[in-house]
Amino acid sequence: MGSTLNATLASLPAAGGVLIWKSDSVSSRSFTLGAGAFEFGNLTFAGCGSLATGRTAAGEWTLRREGFVHPRVTVKRAGSNVPVAFLSLTMTGGGTAVIAGFGEYTLHTSGWMQQKLNCRRGEVDCLRFERFGRKAAVHLLAPIAPQPLSILLLLGWYTLLLADEDASTVAATTAALVAVM
Repeated sequence: MGSTLNATLASLPAAGGVLIWKSDSVSSRSFTLGAGAFEFGNLTFAGCGSLATGRTAAGEWTLRREGFVHPRVTVKRAGSNVPVAFLSLTMTGGGTAVIAGFGEYTLHTSGWMQQKLNCRRGEVDCLRFERFGRKAAVHLLAPIAPQPLSILLLLGWYTLLLADEDASTVAATTAALVAVM
């Protein structure tokens, strides 16, 4: 299912591996998913908004967050207007992802500033993200088909990054308001 664009990306490993999301540079909103010398995917934000493009060997998708009180992330195959997945977020940063043809996954966040994100399908833990600033370790805990695995890897990191940016915005706004008082 990979295109010429994705030919340089390695196929995602089976359960039991650990992948690392890392920033391509300090000021960039572009991130690479890899392990050792292998690159498995990337996520790049367009400008300062929430629109991002993610790629793995299984395909290329766009991700966009909409809404404030009831935020939702829509995932579409690149070049298509048809959503292939939705993530409905809760106020705590977790939520429910529904991937067309692959079912429902639950995301739970924990830790200070949402440092950890666990992804479950039913009672089975599938993925665990552990964020350290602009890096994250992703533990592959259970086998998942390549397309939903790709989407979940992108959604998990995307969600943690936006939560971090939101927290920074709130902190800066609060500091500005306190300074004015």
